[in-house]
Parts: sequence; structure tokens; C-alpha cells
Amino acid sequence: MTSDWRTWLRQLCAPPPLRPPGALPEQEFNSLCIRCGRCIAACSYRTLQPAGWEHASKAGTPLVEARKIPCYLCMACPPLCPTGAIEEIADSRQVRMGVAEVDPTACYAHRGILCRTCVDEC
Repeated sequence: MTSDWRTWLRQLCAPPPLRPPGALPEQEFNSLCIRCGRCIAACSYRTLQPAGWEHASKAGTPLVEARKIPCYLCMACPPLCPTGAIEEIADSRQVRMGVAEVDPTACYAHRGILCRTCVDEC
């Protein structure tokens, strides 16, 4: 029972998965995605993968694990989405996926300390 509770809490607190380019905001995306797998099948780089059980109600929806295989913005997936959960994007420079957010409480620069970690990593 304890492990079930911990699993549920971990799923509740986990950040949303990284979605394909053109994906609607998470709540809209989850309500429209029918888990048909067309976008996943269209990805010739095998970047898109179905979300697993660790994503609970989002299981089966497409996600990107950029540390394993990054998205190359080939844009093969948006035209195949039958519900519009993934919209076509005319200019790949407009894609915003995985945009970093700075936590000011953990950032040295926000505390006035010279730090280049983010710049070096990016």
C-alpha cells in the first residue's frame, strides 16, 4: 500500500512530459489526444515514444525524451494528428519545446554570485 501511495504522489508531482513540436498546452493536449500512435509511427528518428505507466493517465500519449534522442523538427508528426492535439507549425523557429525555467531560489546569479553553469550547459 505504501509503494502505491508513493507512486501516486510521484506521478502527481512529476513535471509534464516533453511533447512533440506543435503540441497544444498540456491540459488541452491530454483531452484531445486519442493515443492513435500515428505521430509516433511517423517519427523516422524514433524521437517520439509512447508515455509509459509512470505517466499515469497520460500513458500512451507521445513524448520526447530529448536526452536520449532529440527532436530534429522534421515536422512529420503534426499533419498526421487526427484531433488537432498537435498543430502544424509553418516556421520551425517558432517551436517552443522544453523551454527552461530558472528557479531563483537555486540560482547563484539571482543571489549576486557570478555563475556560468546555465550558459556552459546550454
